[in-house]
Amino acid sequence: MAELKSILYVEDEPDIREITVMALEMIGGFEVTAVGTGAEATSYLGDNAVDLLLLDRMLPDTDGLTLLRTLRALPDRENTAAVFMSGRPLEANEQDNGWIGQIDKPFEPENLASRLREIWDRQPH
Repeated sequence: MAELKSILYVEDEPDIREITVMALEMIGGFEVTAVGTGAEATSYLGDNAVDLLLLDRMLPDTDGLTLLRTLRALPDRENTAAVFMSGRPLEANEQDNGWIGQIDKPFEPENLASRLREIWDRQPH
């Protein structure tokens, strides 16, 4: 099984972004690149590969599902794993869009890395 190492995290709220990055890097030991918009995520992923996309559902320039489709349309990025972070559950018609899990907000920072690993480990790699 492939090990989860690198994450592209897309979150527009600076406080949440900072806490999440600290938790994932310091507790989880992950390499995290954090951006605040879908456009920044698209630009970054156009030149860099990551193991996992960690996406906010609501962003200032797009929504998480649309962003996931945009990122997966980039060359060699169609199979990049994705997890959503959201304060609201995904609707039934949003379930089959290729994402592998959801972490509810608010979340416990000390449990975030282990929760991501649990989601990651359930998937074939």
